[in-house]
Amino acid sequence: MKLSTPTTIILLAASANAQCTASPPIYNETSKPFSLVLTSDNSTINGSTLIDVPSSAYFNYDPTTNIAIPILTPGSESPQLLAFDDQDRLNVQGYIDWAASPPNSTGSTQAYYSWYACQTYFSGYSYENLAWGLGPEKPQNPTCVSVGVKRVFV
Repeated sequence: MKLSTPTTIILLAASANAQCTASPPIYNETSKPFSLVLTSDNSTINGSTLIDVPSSAYFNYDPTTNIAIPILTPGSESPQLLAFDDQDRLNVQGYIDWAASPPNSTGSTQAYYSWYACQTYFSGYSYENLAWGLGPEKPQNPTCVSVGVKRVFV
């Protein structure tokens, strides 16, 4: 039996939809509720809590600085893959050694901890934000203070 092109496309779409609606879909699994708590040597920041953590995040980059601002928001548009280690510390993982010439795979995934609390500016307003430091250097923003970000279940 020969199927027409539109019929084949519909069947492929139905097949893809069936795979995406598996019960339960992988991308729709949620964890127990938790907050993100900052740890720092700076006593005014240490213990600060970021509450109402939604399901995903993406990094907002400004090419004129060496920090990125994580935007915590539901959805799957431009997601940034984040992980928690066995001590519930939030990290970004990578497997490329960018210091090598030429850059190459390390052969295993490594956790990176480059979180900062910084005073930032956007659209006429100043904000205190959690930021991710890009690269091995300290952020050029002089207000940035190194922090850890820990998951605490509520």
